[in-house]
Amino acid sequence: VQIAFKNLSKVKVDYDDLDQNIYTPTYFLQKKYEKLYPDTEIWHVAGSDLIKDGRKGYSEIQCIWTLGGAIWQSLNWVVIYRPGYEIAREDLPPSSMLIKIPNIFGSGTMIRECLAAGKCISNLVIPEIAGYIKKYRLYKGR
Repeated sequence: VQIAFKNLSKVKVDYDDLDQNIYTPTYFLQKKYEKLYPDTEIWHVAGSDLIKDGRKGYSEIQCIWTLGGAIWQSLNWVVIYRPGYEIAREDLPPSSMLIKIPNIFGSGTMIRECLAAGKCISNLVIPEIAGYIKKYRLYKGR
């Protein structure tokens, strides 16, 4: 994450979950950041695959995530369009913006699956990320 966002001065990476070996659901992260940054508008990023079928209440966020219905309704969302996961405006959460990034291809899941299968990921990540993953032998499976 540091490599990917190194040139964005306003991005701060929070390592608390890694340092404490815990998982904090999005709802509780929102509460944490509201306390830490009370005058800041907080936005959460999700791929369109997680938003698909939101108008029916069947998105992955609504159905699987902790307090999914509540965070769907109350949080701000930046939705990154993923090719192959078409969504209609009605699928989006109430407070959201849809961003289409030209020539985007792939996902974190796709990267992990390719690596676990021993496939090349050079078309999915920048060289610095590929080098880091190789150096630390990440996502090789068990």
